[in-house]
Amino acid sequence: MTIYDQLNTKTLGDVEAIDIQSLQDRVHIQKVNKEELETYNLINKAAMRDGGPMPGGIKIVTTTVTDNPTVVGFTVEQGEVYQLVTIGANAESPSGQNDYRFFQSGTNTDGTEVNINWFIYSTSNNTAPVFQADADFPDMPMFYDENTTFKFSVSGSYTSVTLSVSMIRVR
Repeated sequence: MTIYDQLNTKTLGDVEAIDIQSLQDRVHIQKVNKEELETYNLINKAAMRDGGPMPGGIKIVTTTVTDNPTVVGFTVEQGEVYQLVTIGANAESPSGQNDYRFFQSGTNTDGTEVNINWFIYSTSNNTAPVFQADADFPDMPMFYDENTTFKFSVSGSYTSVTLSVSMIRVR
């Protein structure tokens, strides 16, 4: 059965990355499958899943914490890839020093969970946090897929912290 037979009930706007991935995962990398591989590439490009930002692909997720846990701020569905755009936070009644930590979390090769701490920001004097693209904030693209999650933690003294993360889908 051809790719077109398997997807003929869907429009380009209806086909999800998981639909393509579930079909292409079974394709062996060999010359006899060249046309099939080119077709998957064509469909992904037409659906704007070519590594560039996808129209309508920005998501902003807001999470509020009232204690000092490490929490998931953004997860990605299978077959999708998101790039971090920006992060913002609003602290209610901060006092003293508060530390904001951002992580990329995933499963290590030995099966254990790993939290890679990639940014720490400290505030004091009862000020709200401002994360900016300067020497303190990563100036590299941060990508997340179904194998990784964006996590954060806030430690210190506050009533609540609302953190918003903006991500754009690139695949």
